[in-house]
Amino acid sequence: MASGLVLTLSVLCSVALLNTSSALSKIREDACVFYIPSTVASGSCVAYDLTQLASLPGVSFTSDYNYTLAVCGNVKNVPAVCSGKNPAPAYQYASADCYVIGQLQSPYVFPVDPTNSSAGIRIGYNNGEGSSEYGPRAVIYDFYCDPNAGIGRPLSVVEWPTYTYKVRWPTAYACPIQTAVGSCPVPTFDATWNVSL
Repeated sequence: MASGLVLTLSVLCSVALLNTSSALSKIREDACVFYIPSTVASGSCVAYDLTQLASLPGVSFTSDYNYTLAVCGNVKNVPAVCSGKNPAPAYQYASADCYVIGQLQSPYVFPVDPTNSSAGIRIGYNNGEGSSEYGPRAVIYDFYCDPNAGIGRPLSVVEWPTYTYKVRWPTAYACPIQTAVGSCPVPTFDATWNVSL
């Protein structure tokens, strides 16, 4: 069983595909706690509790564009230019334009590094505003385990491929907090997402 899990997660790295219709075991949606298969202990799961990050009303980040980001929920401090938009876990905006980046109804979760579940956790949302040329916008949060970071802050937002925004965020809350004995569901993959970078 463990070799099948490693093989499945290796496919994720090399092919970089995943299914947007299901998340990898969201334990308590209200508390923002997730289980994923452990890469260290065969047949067990590691748990991540991002509840402290979920309590943030919206984190602002500026690079080429302005972003307001939320974890496990919609942004509560919606930028003024986005006030007429649907609720979303992330917005990209400039002085007169605002785009919804992803929807809470279409999450996925898996390790940042499929070979090391201690490295952190990736949470993504798709089905944001888009175009016929590039499809819908999506946001991918890569929460890296940094025991000294506390809540931390985003270090970067990179758009690649077009309309996919990858957020790098070191935080102590991306460090596994427990190992649960039992089995975790293994993700399924399709050609919807390309998350290599």
